Amino acid sequence: MLPQAHLALEEEAMDPRRACNTTLLTVAILVFSGVLTSLSVSYNDYSGAAGAAAISEALKVNKMLLSLKIKFNDISNAGAVAIGKALRVNGVLTALTLQHNNIRTAGAVALSKALKVNAVLVSFALESNHIHDEGAAAIAEALKVNATLKALSLCDTNIFDAGAAALGEALKVNGVLTQLNLSANKIGNEGAAALGEALKVTAALKALSLKENHMISDEGQASIDEALAVAGRDLTVTRP
Repeated sequence: MLPQAHLALEEEAMDPRRACNTTLLTVAILVFSGVLTSLSVSYNDYSGAAGAAAISEALKVNKMLLSLKIKFNDISNAGAVAIGKALRVNGVLTALTLQHNNIRTAGAVALSKALKVNAVLVSFALESNHIHDEGAAAIAEALKVNATLKALSLCDTNIFDAGAAALGEALKVNGVLTQLNLSANKIGNEGAAALGEALKVTAALKALSLKENHMISDEGQASIDEALAVAGRDLTVTRP
């Protein structure tokens, strides 16, 4: 078995020439390396969507990379669309983080389409983007058919009650997701009640985070408490 290799290319935003070199080096390593299993490309603001597009092209042919983190790079919707296309054909990547990249609804929709057909991704973090209820609903539709994703973080993504309700409906039929992070959103009592109804019937979910959803009052927390009593199993809910 080949040893695992990890590479972090971070904090290059101070010098655009270095950032450009970082993008080119990243692509070269992804395409030609036979041992790299983990890559973190963060805080490279100058790479943006173009850098994400280059990485996505490499992902289409790479057979070794298991974990990819692209954080604070402002890849925007265009970069998310490119990554989504790569996920449709990549058969090895199991963990993807796209935190704080100015991804909005259209980007979330593109990524959700990839989740419908991707059969290897186990962990996906889309934290601190602006996907709103529409983006959450698109991801929820993907969860209804996805059979591999076990951990999903949508922390701080501007999700309100409608998005939470859509995710709740997905949880009722999804049989694999074990961890869902919805912290730091704008979910209120209606969203909490919808998630509570899902908790009553879902068999896979083991951890749900709702912390820092300050619009959930005692009424919403009561809905969660009732759901946990009905579920009667080992299920951790982090409260607002």
